[in-house]
Order: sequence, then structure tokens, then C-alpha cells
Amino acid sequence: MSKDLRARRQSRVMEPIEVDVQGVVGKGDVNINLTADNIDEVFDEHKYFTWVRSNFNIPTCQYFIPVPGNPRKCKCGTNILDHGTTLETLPEETIWDRKLHCTTMPTPSFGTMNFVNEDSIIMPKFVRVGIDMHVGGDDYVIPQDTIPALKTLLLDHWKLPTPGLLISVIGGAKRFRLNKTMASDFRQGLIAAARSTAAWIVTGGENCGVMELVGEAVSLSSFNSSVVAIGIANWGKVQNRNMLYSDLAGDDLIVDYRTGKATKGESSLNPHHTHFFLVDGGDVGKSGEEIRYRIELQDIIQDLFVHEGAGLSKICILLEGGESSIDTAIDSVQHSNPLLIVKNTGRAADIICFALENADRYEKVTGPKIFVHYKINEDAAKTVKRMIEKDFHRYGPQVCKRMYDKVAAIVDRHDMCRIYDSSNESSLDHAILLTLISSITSGRHSLGAATRQMELAITWNQPVVAQDHILSKHTFEPAKLNHFLRIAIDTQSLEFVRMFLHQGADLKELITVAELTRLYNELPQESIAFQQLCSMKQYPEQEFNLHMVSSVIEEFLDGAYRCSLIDYDINDPNTRFNDPYDHMMLWSTLRGNYDMAMLFWEFTRAPAISALVSFRMCARLAEIEDASMQSDEDAMKEMLKAANMFEEHAVGILDECASQYTTQHLKMLLSVPRKSFCNQSLVGLAHTLEAKKFVAHNAYQNFLTDVWMGPIDQTLPSFLLIFVVLVSAVMPGSCALLNVFKKVKMSAEETETHQAKKNTHLHQLSKSFRRSDSQKKSKIHALSMRNMTMSEKIIGFHKAPIVKFILNGATLFVFIAVYMVTILFNTYEYSLNAVLQTCGASRSLENDLSSYKECMADNGFTEDMITNSITRFDIFLFLWAISTLPVEISQIIEENPQKYVDKVKKHYNSAYNILDLSALLLFVVGFLCKINGGLDVDPFSLFEAVNIGRAFMIMSLALYIFRVIQLFGIHPQLGPKINMIGKMSKDLYFFIFILLIFMVMYMVVSEGFINPLKRDFRESQMLIYTMFERSFFNVFGEINLGDLDAHFMSFQCEVLVREQRSRYMEQIGEGNLTLNFTEYLSRENHVTGVDDCITEYQDNIPLLFQDSEPTSMPVFIQCSYAIVFIALCIYLLISNIMLVNLLIAIFSSTYENVEGESDIIFKFQRCAVISEFEDRSFLPNPLNLISSLVNLLRYMYDLILIKRKKRSKKSDDADPEIDYKVSLIEAECRTIFRQKQMTNVDKETKLMFELKRETEQVKKEVRHTRDMVKKIIGEMEIANRNKITPVTELWKRIFSHKFSRTSPYPGTNIQRFPVPDNLLLWDAKYDAYDPTYLDSPKHGMFDEPSDPYEVFYFNAEHEGVDRISNVCEYHVVDGSPLNPKGRTGLRGRGSLERWGPNHGALTIVSRWARNPDGQLIVIQNQRVMEIIAVRGTGADMWELPCGFLDVGEGVADGHKRTFLESCMGFQSTGGVDKLRLLQTADGWLQSGIIIYKGYFDDSRNTDNSWIEVNAVNYHLEEGPYPEDLYPGDHIDEVKWICLDDKMIMHKNNLWILKKMCIHMGAHNPYKGEVLI
Repeated sequence: MSKDLRARRQSRVMEPIEVDVQGVVGKGDVNINLTADNIDEVFDEHKYFTWVRSNFNIPTCQYFIPVPGNPRKCKCGTNILDHGTTLETLPEETIWDRKLHCTTMPTPSFGTMNFVNEDSIIMPKFVRVGIDMHVGGDDYVIPQDTIPALKTLLLDHWKLPTPGLLISVIGGAKRFRLNKTMASDFRQGLIAAARSTAAWIVTGGENCGVMELVGEAVSLSSFNSSVVAIGIANWGKVQNRNMLYSDLAGDDLIVDYRTGKATKGESSLNPHHTHFFLVDGGDVGKSGEEIRYRIELQDIIQDLFVHEGAGLSKICILLEGGESSIDTAIDSVQHSNPLLIVKNTGRAADIICFALENADRYEKVTGPKIFVHYKINEDAAKTVKRMIEKDFHRYGPQVCKRMYDKVAAIVDRHDMCRIYDSSNESSLDHAILLTLISSITSGRHSLGAATRQMELAITWNQPVVAQDHILSKHTFEPAKLNHFLRIAIDTQSLEFVRMFLHQGADLKELITVAELTRLYNELPQESIAFQQLCSMKQYPEQEFNLHMVSSVIEEFLDGAYRCSLIDYDINDPNTRFNDPYDHMMLWSTLRGNYDMAMLFWEFTRAPAISALVSFRMCARLAEIEDASMQSDEDAMKEMLKAANMFEEHAVGILDECASQYTTQHLKMLLSVPRKSFCNQSLVGLAHTLEAKKFVAHNAYQNFLTDVWMGPIDQTLPSFLLIFVVLVSAVMPGSCALLNVFKKVKMSAEETETHQAKKNTHLHQLSKSFRRSDSQKKSKIHALSMRNMTMSEKIIGFHKAPIVKFILNGATLFVFIAVYMVTILFNTYEYSLNAVLQTCGASRSLENDLSSYKECMADNGFTEDMITNSITRFDIFLFLWAISTLPVEISQIIEENPQKYVDKVKKHYNSAYNILDLSALLLFVVGFLCKINGGLDVDPFSLFEAVNIGRAFMIMSLALYIFRVIQLFGIHPQLGPKINMIGKMSKDLYFFIFILLIFMVMYMVVSEGFINPLKRDFRESQMLIYTMFERSFFNVFGEINLGDLDAHFMSFQCEVLVREQRSRYMEQIGEGNLTLNFTEYLSRENHVTGVDDCITEYQDNIPLLFQDSEPTSMPVFIQCSYAIVFIALCIYLLISNIMLVNLLIAIFSSTYENVEGESDIIFKFQRCAVISEFEDRSFLPNPLNLISSLVNLLRYMYDLILIKRKKRSKKSDDADPEIDYKVSLIEAECRTIFRQKQMTNVDKETKLMFELKRETEQVKKEVRHTRDMVKKIIGEMEIANRNKITPVTELWKRIFSHKFSRTSPYPGTNIQRFPVPDNLLLWDAKYDAYDPTYLDSPKHGMFDEPSDPYEVFYFNAEHEGVDRISNVCEYHVVDGSPLNPKGRTGLRGRGSLERWGPNHGALTIVSRWARNPDGQLIVIQNQRVMEIIAVRGTGADMWELPCGFLDVGEGVADGHKRTFLESCMGFQSTGGVDKLRLLQTADGWLQSGIIIYKGYFDDSRNTDNSWIEVNAVNYHLEEGPYPEDLYPGDHIDEVKWICLDDKMIMHKNNLWILKKMCIHMGAHNPYKGEVLI
């Protein structure tokens, strides 16, 4: 850097900001030109520039204190050139002090970095910040007055998104190495955690070590724009920091920064971080202040984002690292922020991992509270020290000792630490979540710990973790479950929604009008539903409401489904829905989460209808997506897949109902209107929603058959039924005399009337034992049926759709027959041709009517005969055709859409309906032409009008004949074939289009070569017809080469004639001929072909008679024959071979594809026909005009009296009781169907889910087993050093149950049943085990029932009695609890007071042993301990004071009472002395350490009652000590005993004393004893 630049910067940093009102903004000496385009941006940048320099200051050294031996460098670390030569110089011996030698100045470095030599799309923002000038000791590094500015900088200026987690990554820098696998796992896991929680990642920001690894993770992620990575670096250690001054930036405050290779003491910034804080402490090259700044800034960020009373969650991740990383880790755990250590990364990380893996847990009692602590065990402590010395020996022994103390401090917060081993755990993000959950129960997250844990699990979408680590330990209230369910719905966490619904969350309570409206307003903007809702807004800012939603849903379903949202008061935000699962299912479907929709479907009241609605919704969305210009094929496939899934579920329910229930129940399911779906029935919705598979189901078709046949016997042959219908049409009422009806079921009144008769028959059936069961059942069934009455037969017969269908078909055939007669034969009373032939000559002479009238009068023709062009046949045809119009109108009105335009569109989507309308219109036009012609007596006008009308009517007749196809579509064999014809017709359209392309190509080539420029434009119509005719029939093998041969023969003749003319001219020139050319040709007829040419092409020969010189045939004409012939061959090859075979292949493929669905389509069309004729009048065309008129009058009458709505409502309302029964049927069928589905299709998904959970559990168990094996191996090594057999040590460590199996039982002569070691556990089969039952407790304050069946609260705490075991959750068999350690050889309670665990307090009061001179006693460089021990009555060994806890007594109070009663004679002491003892004991037993808590191997234990102790050591470092010891009841002696090699204690106390000695680092006289 030049001196001028340094001087300019030094002058710049102190310059005030100036604003030039003339149009120039000054930033020091940098001017920015203002224009209309950039004025807002410039002033924003200027505002930011001013704000930063006003709020952030940095310390700057104001004196030059030379470094001894280097006079050009100041003790602040700055070179003299950068420091400035104008500053005052102080002596070398002056100690540099920030408080004395620095002053503050506005920060000169901030803005945006542009890494010019790095391939990074990120341009990070940065700011250089200073620390507090007066910082010292434990003072805050960040100036307190800048904290609000830091918050403003993060949120307002940098506009960082709200984080869900703060991830602090610490670790090694320059010497950091990580293998590729671990590095890849770390990068993927870190980004996965950051993406799922919108986390902020905080690092040191340098381009080396762990920080570089984090930068790679951010850069390699495709979501790097959403990941916030903040680097907090030391300004004095930033390489090329001279490039980061704002005066080097342009108008937009962007500075160019260049990275370089790291050197000693300096490193570049990482180019993939998004933001930087560059901490300046006033000195250069010294570290430490940025670490404290980082810690404090993280605390500020945590407190900035508060959630439900708790700050932002933070986790610290450690990889490798040194002392500074350990300092950050200590701060993390001490502030109750979890620490995740990545194992096998080296140095500090591995040291801490080893220490944590070899830590012993102990509990410390302080007053009434118990605190858990951890301590590195004795042998591991030595290893930890050696590891520290190995990695950090260059720093000296003092630093190593300090680091060991810091590691021990981290181990003490073992609950806040977790080890991540990439070789054993699935992913880093999973480990982060488990770390957060395990640590969230303490510290800053103690408020609602379980709630916070569950929210984290939902955010991370880890249902297995939630189930195993949260729900298994906590029980949530319904309100909390609803809160979790709301979060899960918002995050679209399917498994969590399923979990909470099964846990008892109430969706009806959660989903209100306001909540459902919010969910619809938060639909994805790219979704079809969102776009459709936006189109309904009246103004852009309007929010969606449920009226819009209801309209969109009905529009998507073409009005086939009436949304029940309109039945609620949607103006009240607190309104709740009776059917929230249906609404949530539709919302999920519209959102595109079909799995979520299926989940809500499992809870709907009407699952069959719900499934059909969702099916149609998905199918409709797929249609809209397919019609879109920017359709997403994958999304469309997902929609179609979901539609098939929903339809299959509806079919499955119908299938189960058909197999599980009676026909009556099935009819009820299909026909009963459902209240939750606006009184719409399943049978109607299935057809209108076009659920073809559902309609094609056998149960549905059987129901349709019952409707189709009505009361008619279904076994009646078809021809006989047709005969009966026709006879009934001729003789009304005759059908009642025929035996064509089936029996009907009796009503309730009729059943009671015939009950006596039924009983009589049943009695007779019981006697006829020879009859089969089926015969008996049929007889019983026959008793419940009866014959129909006459009126029922007549009405039911004519209402049957099949009767209406046959009558309408019959009238259609009559109509077509009459129609054909009128078209093919003359039905007039005269011959119109005779009039024309007789009087036609007069037309040419006179142009008036007088001549016609005279001629007709002379020949006997009257005027009435001419004008009467409409016959009785025409009137019948007109009435029949017009009678179809009311049917069309009624069908249009009954269509589902609300708007009449949509009704018309939907109605005429059917080809048959278009055919009907076209036939009717053609007939009407033809009929009107005939009427118009009959108004004129002019025979020519009449003839012309009649012929025009006849043409229209011929086309109409053709369409009516084609319409007959629909009649045969109902036939089981012909119907599918007709459907195939329809499908193949669509393929034929595309084939014809391709064929036309080749036809036009051949037409142009052939005609262009055959007749070049010989056609007049006026002949174009005939030319096109000729060309098309020739090329079309060529396809079918009709190849006519005559025109082609004739055309080219004319050219050949021309050549021959020209040759003869040439010879003729030669002879004329020689004077040998006097003949003309024609005579010459006649003479030269011997030339082959010349006579034929003259005969065939005589008209063209004169053209050659001119005297012009003979010329040869053009090359174009010579090649045209070959070209046309080749074009014909190619055309025939393509059309006759390739295209025809292609059509055959297409038809074959279509047949194969449609064959499987043809039956389904046929059945669906059958349903449409049945539905159509069910609603039709029983009168066929044209008699239905009468019924249409009656219906019109009735409609007008109802409309006037406003009764239509009331009557329809009354008839359509669903019966609540029947609706409830149908809901139960559907729910049971759904359950059976889902169970079968789980065993077939969904079983794999469930197995995968369970396999994942089991895999995690196996990994956990493997890690636990590995740790246990390591620990046992370590203990075996210790045992070997102490000359203990390893196998015996391991066996006794795991299975020892010695004293609990000793005989006789204390205080009795009862011998225990023998229990070998291999049969100790309850899982071991021991058929001969038959122990004695003993129940003789020493009753105390608690009156325990003698029968364990009367104890209802095992494994729980109830009314002050704690029956929770510290070992495990014990089993209760036949009402009796089982000893968790195994068999003891004795049943019952024995002498113990309680069933199950009997909790006791084992109190150890200790001090350091001293000799009479007051000196500490030391054995093998270890101090010796003294304890207060007691010797019971009649005992010869010393024991520790122990007693059972009373009802409701705490652990601390129990220890105090036990000690006072056993060692101070508390029970025999007076009141004043008791108070004094209590006050004294409070001083002695103030704070203790829990040495052991769990099962106590005691001779009083039985199979059903055992002792568990809480052993606490109260160590008294200084006096006064308890000296006035006095034995209590059942105790002979109490005194202080020295724990030396001569001490004799009870064996079941030895291992507790050993643990105490190890924990205190005291002399252990029991090295050879068993450690249980």
C-alpha cells in the first residue's frame, strides 16, 4: 500500500459526512452523482453509511511504543508505516495498555465483499467492530451501548431471516485434517440441520480448518441462498485486511477482496460465509477477544428471538480444536447450551470424548435438592492427562493442567454433552436433534421442556425420535396435542399428524372457521386451487374466505358435489365443524398432499363418499394440469395416482360391505342420503363424480339391476319381457294379470299379523328333521315375503326403467320406419312429376301462374292438391321429434353445475346428446322447408322446396338411425364392442390426418407432371375432386393408369410426327415431293404408330402443321413419366403398406388397452342409461308431451306458492338414525379394508418404518454394548492388576445376588428354596421352583395390605409411598411385584414393610483421619478416611447407618433422621436437645454426594419385596465434627472408624465404601473386594 493511500485513509476515517444539496452526496472525498433513477438507492446507502459510523467504534492506538529489538513495530502489533509517524513515541519499557494508549474512532470498514479470485456467488456483508475499551477480567467484551445497534444491524439492515436454531461450529484451524467420508457426512448433516430449522451457523470465519469445511458445506448446498453463515474473526489476523476499508468501495459500498494462502498468524476470510463480524481489539496479531465477542454475540442472538419464554435454541459442535475451542465448549455447557463432540477428529474433541465415555455419575444432595454430577474415573483421568500432554506439551505443564481442569468441568455437565460417531450414527442432523432434546430439560429451556422437545422434533420431522424419546416419557393434555397437531399440519409432517390424532388430539376443537380460512390463505401459490381462488378476488388485497373455497370446490367437481361449508356460519371465526376431517381432507387434496388427505380420510364419517369426492377432485386437478400451457407431467402423474388410490379405497369399502353385510344393508349404504354431504347419496354421487370403477362394482351393478327391473322378476327372459311390455302398451293394465313380478318383503305391521302363521310353520319345520338346512332357511325366508297387489303391480311395472326403455325403443323404431317410408316413397295424394310433365311447357312460354291454373284445370288437378304438401306421416314425425325437446331441456336443468351455461356445456359433452340435437335441428329445418314450399302453387317452387327439405330430412334420418346404437349399448355383449368402436374412431381421426398429408403430396406431384399449365382456374373444383378421387381410391388398390398412359402417349406421337415432318421438309427441299404434309403422312402410313397417333390425337396434330422447325421432346417431359410413376409407387408403399399396417397396429393396441376397461366403461354407461330412464315419464314419445305439460304446470304452481323448496327439503332430509347406522357400517368396512391393506400393500411401508426404528435401537444397543465391553475390559485389567480372576469379576459384576439367597431368613429358621446362578433370572425356566411364603413384616408408620392384589400403584408414586424402582420397571405377575434382580428362594414380604421396593437411606459421614498430633494419615501417598459406623445388637461387624424412608419423606430428611436416630440417640432425647441436634445436623449434613442409588443386596430381600438404598456421603472437611455419639435402638455401639487395612466392615457395605474412596481420591483398603 502506498503512503498516499495510507494518508488518505487516516484522514478519511475522521472526516464528517457531508451532503451536497446541489445534487452530490459526499462520503468524505468520494462523490456520488444523483439521478432520478438512483436517488433512492443512493440516499439508502448514505443512510446506512452514516448509521454504521455513528454506532460502531473501534479502538485505535494513539502512541507508538517500540518493541524491544524491533523499533519499527509498536507493541500494539502495528507496523510504523501503518501506525503513522505523527504519533507520540513512548519508551520501550512502557507496558502497552488498551485503556491508556487507545482511543475510539468510527469504524472505517463495512459494506459488502466481492471475492475477486474465488468462484462464489455469495457477496457477504461485513462490519468491523470494536471491543469495550475498559474491558478487563470478566467484563463484557461487547460495549453495552452497541447491543441495540447490533440487533438493528442483524434484523433491519442485513435483513436476516428469523432463525429456528443457532449452530456454533468450533474446532481446529490450521492443522485440522478430516478424511473424505467424515467430511462429506459432516457437510450433508450440517446443511440438512440448517435447512430444516432455518438455522444460523456461526464460525470463526477464516478460510482454513473447520471454518473452511463449513464454507464448503454452504457452497455445495443448492439452498445456499437460504443458509445464514456468520463468521466472527479477529481483525488483526485477517489476511489482506487493507482491502476492506470502505473508502476503497464504490457507491454501493462493495469492496474487492482477494484471498491468499494462509501464513503464520494470518488467514483469509472464507468466501462462502454470508456475513462477517471483524473484531478489532486495538492490537494486531493477538487472539482471544474475538472468542469472547462471539460468545456474547451468540447470547444476544439467543435473547433476541424468544419463543414461549425461552430463548433461541443453540448447539455447539466441536471438531478437533485446542484450548480456545475448549473455552467455548465450557461456556456452552455452563449456559445450558448442548455440546456435540464429533469423535475421531483429533485433539480436544477426542480428549473430551474419552473423558465423557469414562465418567462416573454421582449425585450431590444440597438441602432438599439432589444435583447430578460426573467425574472422570481414576484410571481414565491418567489417560486423559497423557492425551493432553501428547497434543499440547509445547504449551507447558501449566497449560496442560489448566486444560485438564477445563475438560473435567465439561465432563461435570455430562448431561449437556453428546458424542457423535459417524461410523455408528445415521447422520449429524439426527445427532443434533437428540442432543437438543436431551439437553432441553435444564437451563434456559426448562420452561415447558417437553413442549419444546416436541416442537423441535416436529420441526426436524423426526417422528421416531418423538415417539421414543418424548411420548414414551411424557403425557400431554389435549390442548397441547392440538397445539402440536397445528404445527404438524402447518409443516405438512404426515407421521406427526397421524401420531397426534392417535394420541387423542381433537381436530374438531382445533379446526374453526378462522383456522380453516388461514390454511386456505396459506396454500402454495403455484397450486391450482390458489390460482383459482385468486381469480375470485374482488381486489388484490382481499383474503380468501370459505364462500370462495366452497365455490371453487363445487366448480372443480362440476357441481356434482355440494360443499357443506355453506351450512355453517362462516362469519363467526370461532364456529366449529361437525365434519372437520372431510374439510381437512379436501384442503390437503387441494394443497397437493395426497398422503395427508388419505390420513384424514381414515377418520371421516362417510369414508366411501369422502373417497369418491377426493377421487374426482384429484382427477379434475389432473385434467386442469394437463390442459395448462405449462403442465407438470410429474405433478399430473401424482394427481392421477392419488385419484386411483382414493377410488380403490371407495371400491374396497363397497367390497367389504358386500361381503360382510346383507343386501338390505348394502342398499342402505348406497341409497341413504348423508347429512354430512348435504343429503347426497352414495349411488348418486358415484355416477355424477364419474367413479367408473366404483360404479362397475358388482354390488353397485346389482343395486342398479334392482332399480332397472323394478318389481319385475329378474329371471324373466328378455323376449318375454318385451312381449309383455308391448302387450301392456296395447292393453293397459294387462301386465297385472301376468306372473312376471317378484315377491316383496312384508312391512312391520304385516309381519306382526303373520307372526302366528310363521310360528306354526317353524314348528312344522322343527318336526321335519329330514329337510336340509337350506330348505328350512328358504321356507323361513318365504314366510317373510308376500305377493304384490294389483295396484302395486301396475304402478311398479310402468315405473320400472326397463319398461320405459323398451317403450321408448319401440317408438323409436316406429318413428324410423315411418320416417323411411316418407323418404323412400311418395306419400302425397298426387304425382308432382305428372304436373310438371303436363304443364311444364307453359312455363317456358309464359312467366305467370294463369297458364298453370288453366293447364291444371284442363287436366283435373286442383289447387288444394298442390298446396297440401304436409301429410299425416309428416305430422307424426314432427310430434315425435318435438317430444324429444322437453326431455333434452329437463336433462339440461338436472345437470350438476349451477350456471346454465355450464349445464349446457356439460350436457353436450356427450356425443349422443350432440347427435340428438343435430338430428332434431335437421328435421325441423327440413320440415319448415316443406311448409314454405306448400304456400306457393307454383309446381317448380314446390318441387324445389320439397327437395331441399327432403335433403335435410334424409340427413336427419341418418342420424336417428345412427342413434339406435345407444339402445344396443345397454346390451352386455354389444355394449363393450360399441365402446371399442368409439375408442378406435379417435385413433382413426389421427390416421386420416396423416393419410391426407401423403394424399395431398401425391396429388400435387402427379397432376403437376401430367397436366402442366393446362388447367383453367375455373376448373379448380372439378380438378380437386378428380385429384382426390384418384389418390383416395389408389389406397384401396384401384390403380387406373389410363390417364397416365394416354398423356405420355401424346408426347410419343408428337415425337413420331415431328420426325416425319423433318423427313418431309428434307424431301421438299430436294424437290422430290409435291404433296402436302397430311398427304405425306397418309402415304407414309407404313411408319409404325403414326396412323394410330393421327386417329387418337387428331386435335393435337394441327399444332404440328406449322412451318416451324421440328424440335426434340423437352427433358422435363421426357422425365415426367418416370417421376410420376415413382411417386405413385412411393405413395402406394406408404399408404397401402405402412399406414394401413400402422392403423392395424394402432387398433390392436387400442383393443388391448380398452379390452380391460371396456367392461367398466360399459357398466358406467349402463348406469347413465338407467339413471336417465328412471327419471323419465312412463309415457313414450310423443305421448310424453302430455306428462311434460303436466310437469310444467306443477312447477309453475309450486313456484307461485313457494312450496317447491319445502317439499324437496322434506323429501331429501336424511334420517339421523339411519345416517348413524350407515356411518357405523362404513367405519367398520373401512377398518376391515385398511387391515387387509396393511397386511398386503401397506405392510411394506410399516415394516420399513419399524425397521428404521429397530435399526436405530440396534445401533443404540450396539453402542451401549460397546461402551459396556470397553468398561468391563478396563475393569478386567484393573482386576488382573489386583490379582482377581477376571471371569469371577465379570460374573459377580453382572449376576451377583448373594446375600439375598442366604439361609436361614433373618429372625427365623426358614430355609430358602435353592436358586443356582444359572436359574437366577426370571426368564430362566425353573419348573421345580416352589419357595416358601413368608409375610411377617415389622409394621411401622405405614399400614401395608397383606394381599398384594390390594396395592394398585406399582411402578408409581401414590399418596407419599414411592414404589418406583431405581433399577428398572419391574414386572407384576398375578398382582405381585417381582424382584428385578431375580429369584431369592422366598415369596412374600418377609420382614420388610412394603411390597415391591423398600427405599432406605444409607448415610456416610466422613472426615480425613488424623494421628494424635493432628497430622493427616497417609498410606501410599493417599489420605485415609474416617467414617461413623454402627454395630447392631448381637453383630460382630460394623455397618453404615441405614434406615427406611417414611411416608412422604424426602431423601435429605430421611438421611438426617437416620443419622440422628442411629448415631445421636435422637429418639431418647428431650425436646430441647432434639431441637439442638436438628440445628447441629443441619450444619453437618448440609451438602452430600450420592455414591450409589439402587438395589441393595440384603438377606431380608424376597421375591416380592426388596431393599433399595440411596447412599450419600457427607464429607466434613473441617470441624466441628460429631463427637457426642450415642447409639440408637437395636444398636450396641457407634463410633468413628478409620478406613485402613485393618478395618472390618459388613461385606454388603464394602463396595459402597470402595466407590466413596475412589470418588474422594482416598486410600482404598478394599481393592480385592467385589464391585457390584
